[in-house]
Amino acid sequence: MAGCSGGGTSSLSLRVTAGPVPFDDASAITISGADASHPLTVEASARDDAGVIWTSQAEFTPAADGTVNLATAAPHSGSYPGAHATGPIWSMSAGSEHSVFSTRTAAAMTVTFTASQPGRSSVTARQGRSFRARGVTVTDVESSAGFVGMMFTPSRPAPNGGAALVLGGSEGGLGASVVPAEALASSGHPALALAYFAASGLPPTLTGIPLEYFARALTWLDEQPGVDPRRTTVIGASRGSEAVLLLGADCPDLVHAVIATSPTSFVHGGLPDVTKPAWTWHGRPVPFDSTAPLQAVTPVNPAAAIPVGRIHGPVLLLCGGDDQLWPSCPSSDVIRKQLSASAVTDLREPGAGHLVDFFVPNLPLASTTASNGTETLLTVGGTVQADALGRLAAWPAVLRFLDSIPG
Repeated sequence: MAGCSGGGTSSLSLRVTAGPVPFDDASAITISGADASHPLTVEASARDDAGVIWTSQAEFTPAADGTVNLATAAPHSGSYPGAHATGPIWSMSAGSEHSVFSTRTAAAMTVTFTASQPGRSSVTARQGRSFRARGVTVTDVESSAGFVGMMFTPSRPAPNGGAALVLGGSEGGLGASVVPAEALASSGHPALALAYFAASGLPPTLTGIPLEYFARALTWLDEQPGVDPRRTTVIGASRGSEAVLLLGADCPDLVHAVIATSPTSFVHGGLPDVTKPAWTWHGRPVPFDSTAPLQAVTPVNPAAAIPVGRIHGPVLLLCGGDDQLWPSCPSSDVIRKQLSASAVTDLREPGAGHLVDFFVPNLPLASTTASNGTETLLTVGGTVQADALGRLAAWPAVLRFLDSIPG
């Protein structure tokens, strides 16, 4: 434990686990020595690897003995409501122009906590939080290998050897796939974060991406030490859900389980040109629908429906009940009805939006809208709290799912 006390006739004491602790650690932050008759303010701040400062603030009423335990005490005002041990962390924000805490080059973040109260000197303590466990090795895979990705290999693989191929969505590049992949490796599951457009040597846009590209990466993944090729899972978020559901249907020898987060039940057109195919298979466009509105659950072109009934292994679906980008929960209903009930794990997070698809907990993420500074470009729904709590709930369910895949 680490703490720091200020001077004065009566001193505050702030205690946190110094770390580095795992990203999913929920050990309590506690304050003692407070005056029970005055509010106490707790602030958190962290600098991401892009140099952006993220902050949160919450005000508490101390208990009669002058203590505040953030795991059990709900703030009466501030960045988040309700009692949550990691609330000051996941509720940090950096203004509307920054939506994701950047971890492009860092495997950890350092959070500075400060407690202050009238009549007391403020106290500060720091905690390191690691997305990459000790012993996890990282291998950059360049386009010369036939694909672009980052391989995360745990020092102690999970007993079943189940590995994962992790895809982001329409953001392109390695984007949102890196942190989930290293988080999975930190929990014992070898994971390959894969870019499929907007990276060196790859197509610049989400247009005409061959599904064979993913099959090539899966074949490589299955050959890595510590990987059981009978238990390989594909994980895809948002537009990436199309790819992993298609792979589950068309590549049963390579794909043994599917995790689709904020999913769709049919194939949409490419980006930015929706009249062109997003995917190809054996040199031909995968049937898609460029005319159905984004809020549609079923396509105008019936051939665009993803044939999920051909998926052989178990499927996990994660959606937010307030997804305003597209109807991921109604789409999950469509998918689930085509599969055996025993083969589906259906996670629904009421109040969460589209960004619940990023299932790593305790990483600050903004929500509701994306803006170019002058106008709203996308409305993704949810709230910071609902999304964060959804990710907190989804994370252990994802690990249980991966640990249960039959060989």
